[in-house]
Amino acid sequence: MVSGEALDSAVDALAEEAFAFLERLVAAPSTVGHEAEVCDVFGAELAATGFDVEFLPIPEEIVSDPLAGVGQTSYAGRANVLGRRGRGDGPSLLLNGHLDVVPADSPEFWSSPRSSRPGGTAGCTAVARAT
Repeated sequence: MVSGEALDSAVDALAEEAFAFLERLVAAPSTVGHEAEVCDVFGAELAATGFDVEFLPIPEEIVSDPLAGVGQTSYAGRANVLGRRGRGDGPSLLLNGHLDVVPADSPEFWSSPRSSRPGGTAGCTAVARAT
């Protein structure tokens, strides 16, 4: 098991790579319904970090599921990115985040003040790379 201090040191050592990845994420189109390029960028980073990557199509019928949130646009052609590393019987860790963002000129879609969703995703990826 990696100690907290060792993990902190590893993350510090990977900061430049993490910021470069964040720059690639932010540069890719990612508004709701147009996430394919940012998903490709994220998938490539996961693969480079040693993950097996799958793109899971989002079924169109999910729009009628009341537990799935409010669909803002069609799910046709959209996918979730799944990365798996290791296949042991030990504990698992799930990192979950958003790559999509609402357009800056559409505050009616914001549920809270704007934030950098890709920033959290880049940070989690840096931790995964460090372990």
